[in-house]
Amino acid sequence: MKKACVTMFVVLLVFPVAVFAAEQNVALSAGLGVVYPMGDFGDVIDYAISLPVGAQYAVVPNVSVELDGYYYLYTSTDVDSITMYQYGIGARYWLEKALNGIYFGAGLGRTHFEFEMKYTIPFFGTYTEKIEDDYTTLFLKAGYAMKLDPIILDAGIRYDAIDMDDWFDQPLTLYAMASYPLSM
Repeated sequence: MKKACVTMFVVLLVFPVAVFAAEQNVALSAGLGVVYPMGDFGDVIDYAISLPVGAQYAVVPNVSVELDGYYYLYTSTDVDSITMYQYGIGARYWLEKALNGIYFGAGLGRTHFEFEMKYTIPFFGTYTEKIEDDYTTLFLKAGYAMKLDPIILDAGIRYDAIDMDDWFDQPLTLYAMASYPLSM
């Protein structure tokens, strides 16, 4: 029974990828981004480098769905350690054709955040403050993708609404990604 379940899982996982790849409307991507923190977050963080990865599937000529993940490398003179990563699912509307031209997108993600700062208090020693939290994130993005055979170059801007109460304090990410179609 276990072998049958594992076999069915593999077939359900591999078959759609093979079908979508044959249609040439699936692209895997990796890239680089620069994050500009705003508001209170910008008071502590100078900037960050993001490492995004993702996959897109064009469901109809002007719409694609995507899975993506981001890992952030932060720089700060005041904070000892900051780690943040996100993963999510979203959709893009393309003005011309999916995976080519101008797009607008939105989606939901999950953000994991870890913050560590050390204080030295005279006569008492060193105190370490650690904060760790998970957030549900709404993200909005816009950009332009251009086919440069055999890859797709994608450049855009992403806004992450981590705190829904204060829309103007959220980080902006400028990114550039290279996507590779699964079949030629």
